[in-house]
Order: sequence, then structure tokens, then C-alpha cells
Amino acid sequence: MFYNQQKPIESHQIKDVGWPCCVSGDLELDLKTDKGAYCPGDVIHFLFAMENNSSRDVTYVQAALIERTVYISSDGTELLDLCIEGL
Repeated sequence: MFYNQQKPIESHQIKDVGWPCCVSGDLELDLKTDKGAYCPGDVIHFLFAMENNSSRDVTYVQAALIERTVYISSDGTELLDLCIEGL
């Protein structure tokens, strides 16, 4: 599994807001990076957009930067995810 370094990473998620019995709408979240892989010292640029389709106010947004390291050997592939920083 190799990542295309030049292809931006994109994520689109929809989350229901409220309790299962009485959902007040949803949040649409979009995140896009400027490229697909980074080296130590690189500046990471990203675009985050959120559309609140619920009747509730969003008072804060919490995110985390996750470092994914892929080790490839003759024995197979191993992924290691590490939370770098809360944003």
C-alpha cells in the first residue's frame, strides 16, 4: 500500500446530531489536505468545512493529527498510527 504523495487526501462525513429517538439534523464535515504524504518538517495545509444542518449550535470543533507509518518487509506490511497533536 503506497500513497500517492501528490494526490490530496479528502474526507466527507455526515454525523447525526441528537439522540437516536430525536435527531435534530446532521453535520456535514469535509477535510482536504494539499498533498497525500508529508516528510518531517513539512508544513501541512488543510481545508476544513462544516455545514450545520441541525437545530443545535456548534460551540467548538476538536481534531487530531494522526501520523501513519507503513512498514513493508518480506514478512508483510504493518501499519502504525500515532496521535501527534490535538488541534
